[in-house]
Amino acid sequence: MTTVADFNRKHPVGTLVRYYPVPGDRKIFIEARTRAPAHISNGRAYVRLAAGAGTQPLDKIEPAPVTPEPVF
Repeated sequence: MTTVADFNRKHPVGTLVRYYPVPGDRKIFIEARTRAPAHISNGRAYVRLAAGAGTQPLDKIEPAPVTPEPVF
């Protein structure tokens, strides 16, 4: 499990992440940028996301894959 400190160090504000809103379904996701550092509330770790995705638990977040720039 990722700690809040590890998440904040590895994924600073502005990092593109994927949020999986449906437990157990990795086909449905929303990509958004982190808007605020991760924090703990009621014993659970959360991160605030941009683009209307709100505040989401870290266990539903992972970094978005980096798409290589096209070579012309």
